Amino acid sequence: MGTQMYSNENPSSKKAGLKNPQTKLGLKIIIIVAMGLLMLIPQHMILNLIRERNSSSRDAESEVGRMWSREQTVVGPVILIPGKTNKIPDVYLLPEELTVNGDVQTQKLHKGIFDVTVYTSGLDMQGSFLWSKLEESGIHPDQYDFAGARMLIGLGDLRGLTDNVVFTLGGKEHKMASGQDKELGAVLVCPISLVEMMTHDSVDYHVELGLKGSRNLHFMPVGGATSVHLTSNCTTPNFQGNFLPVTREVTDQGFEATWKVLSLNSSLRGVMTEWRQSLWRDNEYEPGEMFGVEMRLPVEQYQQNERSIKYAFLIIVLTFATVFFVEIRTGVRIHPIQYLLVGVALLLYYTLLLSFSEHVVFWGAYLIASVMTIALITIFMAAILKVKKPALLVGGLLTVLYGFIYILMQMETYALLAGSIGLFIILAVAMFITSRIKWYNS
Repeated sequence: MGTQMYSNENPSSKKAGLKNPQTKLGLKIIIIVAMGLLMLIPQHMILNLIRERNSSSRDAESEVGRMWSREQTVVGPVILIPGKTNKIPDVYLLPEELTVNGDVQTQKLHKGIFDVTVYTSGLDMQGSFLWSKLEESGIHPDQYDFAGARMLIGLGDLRGLTDNVVFTLGGKEHKMASGQDKELGAVLVCPISLVEMMTHDSVDYHVELGLKGSRNLHFMPVGGATSVHLTSNCTTPNFQGNFLPVTREVTDQGFEATWKVLSLNSSLRGVMTEWRQSLWRDNEYEPGEMFGVEMRLPVEQYQQNERSIKYAFLIIVLTFATVFFVEIRTGVRIHPIQYLLVGVALLLYYTLLLSFSEHVVFWGAYLIASVMTIALITIFMAAILKVKKPALLVGGLLTVLYGFIYILMQMETYALLAGSIGLFIILAVAMFITSRIKWYNS
């Protein structure tokens, strides 16, 4: 009898237990989850690829800007009055009024597959200087060389000048040359004598600038009252700085904008002994003391690609789960390698999207990549299952997911709300489906 009891506990029964449906099902789930987590590695690699392509686009923009002309910041005109000795700091007289009217025409240049926007502008600048500001500032006239004064106009890149510049002050014309100022950097400069002009309360000025540049056109509000009016054929302007236009209109033909800034609105005053260092950094002014417009092609495809791939893990998990439920319902065994191939196809979608988006509009690239990926996986599933209906179910799920994610990417204010509701619905559907599966039946 003892021998019989021993034989009932034969180790072969344990081996058989390892092969029961519940154990195999558990192992299959573990493998699928592991493969899903493994997909996070190539997902991160594709994300780095997107950022690398975005960086290449920026490099192309910088290279074209270096050869054409870099972004421009117009400062002035201002009058520099030097001190008679090194112990006396130079003073800068800012205009009482500064009015700028400009027309900015953009065009596309190409660097490899990347498009870069550059511009050519004609700026008409006029206004007046008020001498009483010097007295109000408390400077002593006998300490300054008024005969050696200079007119300055600061520019971001002097290579952008397209014509010679003639500055008219008090009815007299002065040819301007390129130079450097210790405070303003690269400038247009011409000598002027203020001795005769200061017999009047104020003096008018006028100058025209032909200027080309890339990406940005900025102005400093140096006038007691600064007014800038720009028209352009650029249809995608990005207004920048601490001062937005008081009026603006953007149409399919371009934009028109007007800025009005008072000295009360900024830290710039009528007479300055130096420009605060916080206004100047690497030949660019801080946004707090300038305003203007960015004129460039929006490269939103890289931002859209980056937003899209952040949903990759969700799509992979839901697709794996759907394929797994189809496997249970149909009884057709799907090998882990086939799950892996489906995951690879879902990740390849993002490289297709990135590649196409560099040549066509983003929505077109999204449609092409989605159709290619959905068709590939649907045909693959039909070949495995030998029936069309479950394969079409997987394809339909992907269609809904890609459509839902595209809608999310177009939304800004309500993206989080819509995403949360969408995930709640997906969870509810998954709970309903799993409740109808008899997990412990063979």
